[in-house]
Amino acid sequence: MRVIRHFSELEAGQVARRLVLEVYRASNSFPPEEVYGMRRQVRNAATSIAANIAEGFGRYHHKDNLRFLYNARGSLAEVESFIMLSEDLRYLDESTVRQLRALCQDQLRVLNGYIKSVRARTRGDAELPCQRRDAGFPITKS
Repeated sequence: MRVIRHFSELEAGQVARRLVLEVYRASNSFPPEEVYGMRRQVRNAATSIAANIAEGFGRYHHKDNLRFLYNARGSLAEVESFIMLSEDLRYLDESTVRQLRALCQDQLRVLNGYIKSVRARTRGDAELPCQRRDAGFPITKS
């Protein structure tokens, strides 16, 4: 079992940051009228995934962490919805959509694994080990 001491070490957080970067890159091709519309919304939703994973990691209790992870999963669904709409509106080409959706599926897989890991800890001590100065947060690979 590996000890995670910072949210940036979480695979879910790393995939989230990669998704944010790809969403920003892809949404640059949106038409000018979408600058304050869909482009802003899909970017906010993608950023929310990474932010919720980080904020949840910093919480003192497993249940608080889970709440933020569920929010991240909801934001992920929002991103995927915007990607599909972007394809329908022909803002993104098929190749870009395929790449982004694959990244969304990867994010869902690692996020669900992290949720499963945190859920398993809700039966034990309510305080997260990462909040004690002497320990990190043990993550088991599923």
